[in-house]
Amino acid sequence: MGNQHHRTPKKSNVLGTISFLEKEKIPHFKSRVFEHFGVSNWQGWEIVRQRRNRRNLQDDPDNPDLEDLEETRGRKRILSPADLRAMEKLIWKYGFEARALTWQALAYEAGVAAEVSWQRPTPQHWRDIRWSDEVHFSLGPEGRIMIIRKSGERHCPDCIQEARAPEPKHLKRLHAWAAIGWNFKSDLYFYEVPGNLNGKMSMQIYRDEILEKAVSPWLARDQFVLEEDGDSGHGTGKNNIVRDWKQQHGLKYFFNTPGSPDLSPIENGWNVVKQYIAKFPSWTEEELQSLAVEGWNTLSQETINRWVDSRSNGCRM
Repeated sequence: MGNQHHRTPKKSNVLGTISFLEKEKIPHFKSRVFEHFGVSNWQGWEIVRQRRNRRNLQDDPDNPDLEDLEETRGRKRILSPADLRAMEKLIWKYGFEARALTWQALAYEAGVAAEVSWQRPTPQHWRDIRWSDEVHFSLGPEGRIMIIRKSGERHCPDCIQEARAPEPKHLKRLHAWAAIGWNFKSDLYFYEVPGNLNGKMSMQIYRDEILEKAVSPWLARDQFVLEEDGDSGHGTGKNNIVRDWKQQHGLKYFFNTPGSPDLSPIENGWNVVKQYIAKFPSWTEEELQSLAVEGWNTLSQETINRWVDSRSNGCRM
C-alpha cells in the first residue's frame, strides 16, 4: 500500500502544532505529533522539509516572492497574483469603494450601448423601405342610422327602425394595393378575389396580380426592401408559392410588427384617400374607382417623405 496523500488542512495542523511547541519551547517529539494527526513519519518529515524550503526561499533575496511561485496543488487560479494587484490599484485609483453601477451604466461599460446604437435604424435605413398594404372600399353604406327617442316614444311607429338585409350590390367591395417610400409612390393596383367578398388576399392573387405586375418591374431598376403586414396571403409560411417567387427574384422584404399600424406610413395614405371619397354622397363601382385614384393622386411626395423620416422618432425608446 502506497503512502497516503494528505490534504492541506492536515498539513496545517501538523505544522501549526510544531510551530506552537517550538515557539513556547516545549520539549516534544515530532514523531508523536505525526502520530497524533495520523501522519506517517515519512510524510511528516516531508511536510516539515517543505516548510523549511519555503522559508529559505522567502529569506533569499535572489528568489521571487512566494505569491509569484506557480501553485501546483488544487485547481488552477483564474486570476494570477499580478491580476489581483492590478485590480487593487484600479480600485484605489478610481475610488470604486462605496459606489454602485446602475444597470444602464453597467451595460455601457460592457459595450452594450455601442451595440444597440449600431442596431438602431437611421433615417437612411427607413428610406430604403417601400411600405405596402391593401385597402378596401365599400359601395354601400357601412354605418347605422341612429334614432334618438324622446320620453314616451318607445312604441311610436315612426320611431321604429326596420332592419333590412343589404342589397347584393352593397355587399361588393373594391380592393386595391399600393406602396410608398422615400421619393417613391406607386399607382393603385385594383384586384379581385373570386368567391371572396371581404377582400382577403390569396397567395395566388398576390403573386400573379401584385408581385408579377407591380413589384417585378421595380426589381430591374431599384434597390429597396418591401414591407408587408403579416397577412397569410403575403407568404408568411415557410413553404408556399409567394415565398418561392420572392426567393427566385431576389426580393428583399420583411413582415411588420402585428397590431402596430403606426409603424407603417401607408396607413396615413389610406386616410387621405378615404377622406377624399367621403366628400361625395354616392357612387357606382366605376365612379368609386375613379374617386380612389383621384384621392390617391392628391397625396404629395413631399408628405410621404416627411412620414418616412418621422419613423426614426416614432420608434425611439
